[in-house]
Amino acid sequence: LKTTQTDGGGTLLFSDSPEYATEDGILYRDTVQGAARVLYYHVNRMDAPKKVAIVLENRSNGTSMITVSRGGASQPSPHYLDVGKATQALYFDDQQPQRFFLKKGERRVLVQDMDTTVLQPEDLVYGCYDFTTTQAVRTSVVICPSDADPAAFVRHARILPADDLRLRGTFAKADRTIRATHAYNPNKDGIAYFLLADNESDLYRKGIDATDGSETLNYGNYGILYHLEIPVAGQEKTQFYLSPFGGTYAGAMRVTTPDKRSQLLLTPSDTTYFGEGTDHMTEYSGIERAKESGLAILTDGMELSDLGR
Repeated sequence: LKTTQTDGGGTLLFSDSPEYATEDGILYRDTVQGAARVLYYHVNRMDAPKKVAIVLENRSNGTSMITVSRGGASQPSPHYLDVGKATQALYFDDQQPQRFFLKKGERRVLVQDMDTTVLQPEDLVYGCYDFTTTQAVRTSVVICPSDADPAAFVRHARILPADDLRLRGTFAKADRTIRATHAYNPNKDGIAYFLLADNESDLYRKGIDATDGSETLNYGNYGILYHLEIPVAGQEKTQFYLSPFGGTYAGAMRVTTPDKRSQLLLTPSDTTYFGEGTDHMTEYSGIERAKESGLAILTDGMELSDLGR
């Protein structure tokens, strides 16, 4: 299925390095103004309980209004796929915006639950939040002792070095819209597909690690919110599926129909995860040949999550 691609939205702060935190400190930091998204994903690799929190600090001259429009973070756990799926479901679920004001020089956590959520050793915490600020606000993702105040801790904490994967950074335009170039007609088009985050037809986002100024690559486009727009023509029913090509996958999405009906979908719906045996699919040389010749690439080894019709 031929598509067009448009990038937009606010600024993404992505914090996943060091993924396994072995000391207290600042995991990532940058200053944002306007629309922003923070995604953090960290494991407590220390022998004591910890907190991970987003701390905002208003370093401008005026009061900043902060509006948290969407977000979620599941309870920490050593079961990574459960944490990931639960956070995705929370992020895409229905929710009401939350608003507060940050005076000049004031610091506080983005969401109050962050000050009471504790990671035991080997627990993963994963959160994703969309918010806007009316003034420039320094935004830090911190890991600190469970009995510490994150807003006070950040004053004297040092920035932790990235791990070898360097999966962190600031990326402009945190949303990506993929649109079909024409209305899909199942009678005429047959089986059609398009690939996401393959770094060929859908490139990984480049950014800057604001802690040291180095260039960074968002390998997998973590934190990029995808809007998929697929109009349908004809009178036949159309079935939609999601299939993992890069290995084990667990997630969620929100589907909205033209009549404005909207629902949360877990992918997959009947189990926590799927795609355990598909990590070789992205290297399969036949994919590119199939794309060039216009053939479908449904194979015996492909797993599908039913998205409805």
